[in-house]
Amino acid sequence: MHWRDYLRHPCNPLEEHINSWPTNPSSYRDVAGKYATQMKELTLKLLEAISESLGLQIMKDGSWFDVPAIHGAFFVNIADQLQ
Repeated sequence: MHWRDYLRHPCNPLEEHINSWPTNPSSYRDVAGKYATQMKELTLKLLEAISESLGLQIMKDGSWFDVPAIHGAFFVNIADQLQ
């Protein structure tokens, strides 16, 4: 086995995993914790931007039309199952 098969560095949720991180050098937990928090925030912002820009579309008569989002709605895509 390769060393990568054994190396794990879980970061999410940070509060549950930070105690298993190395303590040497002393600043490691602070720097890595800040990085993990910033990456999580960036990921959430990117996902929000993607979800706002893509939206749902339907095809009718060979043309695509945007469908406005309904806040709090649960969407189930059944695709070609209706055909």
